[in-house]
Amino acid sequence: MTLVLSLLGWLALAGADLIPGDIDRIQTRVWPQPTELSWETIPWTPAFGEGLEAANEARKPVLLWVMNGHPLGCT
Repeated sequence: MTLVLSLLGWLALAGADLIPGDIDRIQTRVWPQPTELSWETIPWTPAFGEGLEAANEARKPVLLWVMNGHPLGCT
């Protein structure tokens, strides 16, 4: 919501004439679409052991995401 309000504020300062339908149009472009949220349907497990057990029972592979350092690359 903050992003949408910021964008609307920027458009207002830029001299753009906003009409009521602009808010809906901008929100549909800013908010993620259902196809972009499909990763939320995966039953993620926070513990590697739990994930291995669940994958073994379902006979499916495991994705192990490992990283070293700060998540934003700041060291």
